[in-house]
Amino acid sequence: MVKSKAMNVTVQNLPKSTIKLLFTVSPAEIDQTYQKVLADVAKDVELPGFRKGKAPVELVKEKADPQKLANETVKELVTTYYPQAVKEKALNPIITPKIEFDDFERSKDFTFSATTAIRPILTIGDYRAELAKLYAKRIAEQEKTPADNKQAEYVHITPADVIDAIIAVTTVELPDMLVEDEVSKMLSRLVTQVQAVKLTIDDYLKSINKTVDDLRGDYAKSATRTITGEMALGDVAAKENITVDESEVDATIEAAGDPKLKERYAQNPLEKTYIRAIIAKNKLIWKLAEETEAAGKEKDAQ
Repeated sequence: MVKSKAMNVTVQNLPKSTIKLLFTVSPAEIDQTYQKVLADVAKDVELPGFRKGKAPVELVKEKADPQKLANETVKELVTTYYPQAVKEKALNPIITPKIEFDDFERSKDFTFSATTAIRPILTIGDYRAELAKLYAKRIAEQEKTPADNKQAEYVHITPADVIDAIIAVTTVELPDMLVEDEVSKMLSRLVTQVQAVKLTIDDYLKSINKTVDDLRGDYAKSATRTITGEMALGDVAAKENITVDESEVDATIEAAGDPKLKERYAQNPLEKTYIRAIIAKNKLIWKLAEETEAAGKEKDAQ
């Protein structure tokens, strides 16, 4: 593996929490990686007169596909240098990078770029005031119907209300590539669903009277809302000091009733972070809903 001291990388800060890492690799470093790739390929090669993996490297080189060796060398360079740079530059990317490079020649400097995104800063307003306003609005609407009278106990704040309120007071510029990535995932799921019922995408689009661009636009709005909501809920949960015990995480995994899932989390404890985040967000949502209703009823009783 190429040592970190040989790495030449610069970081460009782009708009909307997007960053581009620019790498330059010298011919000497390329050759070091190329030799490693060649040695790895040789381990699986079986040539006449030699046992598998025992053929001389130079002979393997003569028989191997040059383009395949070049591709594997580029792959090795990228997968070595990118995570190394992320660690050394103390970056926290939230999406798989987009890798770009020009022609690759072992005798020349190899330059490539990795464009990725970091978590944007969210500005979150007074979500409690937003929820209180919603509760008051529903009470007012209820009062317009004489037969119902003013019965606050029948006015509820739902989980969707809490999420909507938090999103409504949140301002953030999401990285374009983060939204585009989510849109691509949504389109991929749609294709799978459409094919499952023996339809084509064209058939589906005709049935809803939309174009691909229309659909992408709709999905972009949905993705923006979803990503904003997830990030905002996480920030608010931290602000509200929502905690999740290990026992709560274990109980959630146990309740899923899937032995394989249980084994997976047992082997990879760090993956429990995802479950913990979901529990924290759910606890936050119900906490805000209950507190909004309680405050509203108290005010209504005065």
